[in-house]
Parts: sequence; C-alpha cells; structure tokens
Amino acid sequence: MSKAIRWFCFIFILLVLFACLTDAANAAERPGSSKSPEATAREIMPEVARLRGLDFTEPVPVRRVTQADVAAYVRRALAEEMSERELKGFEKILKHMGLLDREADLADILIRTYSQQIAGFYDDKDKSFSVVANSGMPAGLDAVTIAHELTHALQDQRYGLAKFRTSSEGNDDMTLALTALIEGDASDIMMRYGTGSYARGCGPAKDFTSFIAFSAGSSSIPGLPMFLAQNMLFPYTYGSRFVVELMKRGGDQAVDAAFADPPISTEQVMNPDKYFQRDEPVIIDLPDLTEVLPDGWELLDQTTLGQFNLGLFLANSIGTFGVDEAIAGWEGDTLAGYGGHRYDEFVLVYSSTWDDVVAAGRFASLYRKVIKSRFPGLTEGIDDGVVATWIRDDVLYYIRQDGADVLVIENAPLACAGEIVVRCRQAQKTGAGLENPVADTDRLKDVAVPVR
Repeated sequence: MSKAIRWFCFIFILLVLFACLTDAANAAERPGSSKSPEATAREIMPEVARLRGLDFTEPVPVRRVTQADVAAYVRRALAEEMSERELKGFEKILKHMGLLDREADLADILIRTYSQQIAGFYDDKDKSFSVVANSGMPAGLDAVTIAHELTHALQDQRYGLAKFRTSSEGNDDMTLALTALIEGDASDIMMRYGTGSYARGCGPAKDFTSFIAFSAGSSSIPGLPMFLAQNMLFPYTYGSRFVVELMKRGGDQAVDAAFADPPISTEQVMNPDKYFQRDEPVIIDLPDLTEVLPDGWELLDQTTLGQFNLGLFLANSIGTFGVDEAIAGWEGDTLAGYGGHRYDEFVLVYSSTWDDVVAAGRFASLYRKVIKSRFPGLTEGIDDGVVATWIRDDVLYYIRQDGADVLVIENAPLACAGEIVVRCRQAQKTGAGLENPVADTDRLKDVAVPVR
C-alpha cells in the first residue's frame, strides 16, 4: 500500500473539491481572474510571504496546464513510482479488505480522478507548480490556487520537502501525518489569502473535519473509492486543524518548529496532545513469511496502517458504531499482504499494539465482528477470550490477544497456518524514537505562546 499512498500524498496538490468548500466570498476581488498564472504569482508572492512569515529565496516557475496534461503527468508519475506488479498487489490488498470493488481497475481510477479533481500541483523535483485550466474551480479562484501552491514552494525553499518523502518510506501512516502538516499549512495560508476573514491559526469558519467523518456511505470525491478519497482529503482537513493547534500554542514559530520535528502518526494529527506530549507510535517488524508459504507466493506490501486508516477500514466493514472507542488506544501496527498465483491466494497479517490490555481487548472484540461480517459462512473454531479461530475451504482466520498486543491473520492456508502464527508472534517491537530519533523534551517547550 505504501507506494500508492506516498505517490498521491507527495504530489502536493490542491483539490478542486477542497478549494470549493472554502469561504471564497472575497476571492473574486483578488488578483488573477484575468491575468496569467505567472503574472498573478509575481503579484501575490509578497503577500504569501507576509502571511506565512517567511521570505522566498528565489522565484518560482509557474505554468498553466490542461486536464490532458495532468492525465499525462499522473500516468507518467504513477509509472515511475510503482511497477505494474506493485500496483496490482496494492489493488489486491484493497479488494481483499473490501475497500475496492472486485472488478475495479485501480490505475484507471487514480488517473481519471486526478485528471478531474486537481486544481493545481507543486513539483518539488523541478521546483515549479502548475495551475490547471478548466479544472472546475469557481471563477476568480485562480489566485487562491496559486497562493496554496506558492506556500508549498516556500516550504520547499525553507525546509526541503524531499526529506519528508524519504523519511516516511514504507510507512503509510507517517506519510499521511507529514503531508497533513504540509497541506494544513498551505491550506491555512490559502484560506487566509482567499477570504481575509480570519487571522492565521484561528481556524476556518467551517469545521472541515466533518468531511472526513468515518462514512462508508459516501466517497466524498466523485469516482474515487471511499478509502482513497478519505486519504486524499485527510491532509487538508485534519491538517488544517492540526496547524490551528500549533498556532494556538506558539504562532508561526510553532509551525516552523513542527517542520523540524514533525508529527509521525495520524494519531498525533487527529489528537494533537499526543504530538505535544511525544506519544510516539511503536514500530512492529513482522517476519518474512515467504519461507513458509507455498512456492510462488510473494509479499505484496507491508506498511503501518495507522489509527486513521484502521478506523476507515473498520467503519467500511461494520459501520461506525464502536469504531472510535475501538481505535482510541492505538499505539502501533503493521499490515502485510501476501499473494500467490491465483486471485484467491492471499494472506493478510495485521499485528497491532495498544495502550493497555483493556484497549487491546476492545479492538480484538470488535474485530471478531469484522471477521463475521466480511466472511459469512465461516465455521467457528475456538474462542476462549484470548484466541478466536474460523475455518473455510482449507484456510484459517485467526485473532489472538497477548496482553496489549493483538494479532490478526486472514485466509492463511491450513497447511502452513501454524507456522505463520508462530512467526508472527515473534514480531519485534521498536519505539519510534529509536527508529527516528527525537528529542526527549516535550515538543514546543521552548516556543513562546503568542499573546492574543
């Protein structure tokens, strides 16, 4: 999953949908409605720099592109980021988890959606940004789009955005968290510039997190499956709210400090106190299972799913009731998918750790309902409160709680299921602070809180 999530997070786009949700009453009076993107960018760069409290170090190339140009760019970028085998592996995982229709073509969905929903994007490789002509943005919002993308250029010049791409490799959850900081900052400046109706850090008039509510009934972005749509929206919605919390605690200096010491989990973005208190996630290193699986099986992907995407998955599987409580004590996880030659040859492993035994028990109990809901017709085996098993067509479904740890295995061939369980229970846990060294002090401890 990680390469696909990383790919659409690190294009640094502005969604048409998100821009249209902002209060743009004053946008028509802003420059840009009748000027070229280059002229508009030159005119508003000083204002973006003033609003952000940072100076540009060099000019930013800007161009106007068509939706056909975007489609070609997306097709090329996707091919560079993921091989066809990797993309099909990601597609297989999503379909097994019930997050993508069985007949869906993921590559087609991504290319079509991006071509139709992007208002603008910044490319940190060639240090330029593009504004999409006829993107569906309301008249007069070109300047708002440019303000958003100029903020990305400013971030890149001052902090170097490429390092965020490399630091989160193999970790979807960290990717979303880092992108939330980046897009939240740009969205806050965009809304300040476009409306002039609120001070930085005071928050927009609307609570945009309402558009990210766990909902299996709406994709939020036309044509895009709910899971992918919510992943695209998360950096803007929760990211905006996260930046507001930073501003409340330390103004622009706190935002600058966060780029040097960013959030590394969606839990920290959704619950900023976790970020400020350095409640870092645990990294779980699952063993390679190809040695015990039948010949020809391969690892399709392995990543940190994270609190946000875990909640989406659970809500999509059984509805929203009980999901918030079940994920509240999340402390760390790893999800791995293995596939064989046939479509139905697939094993999913989900290893998680929780704040305490009670939190782990809540999750394990809810996941029993997930198994029964997603796979009707299973033959129940044991359920002694610690281990629960089900069998169907020579494959095993398994849940085990060991104290604050919960292990889930789905669709494992019976011939090697026992060895899979043994190996997965030997997974190593590492504190994120050891993987990604951070200071021992509370975040923002030395940042002065602004006087309001």
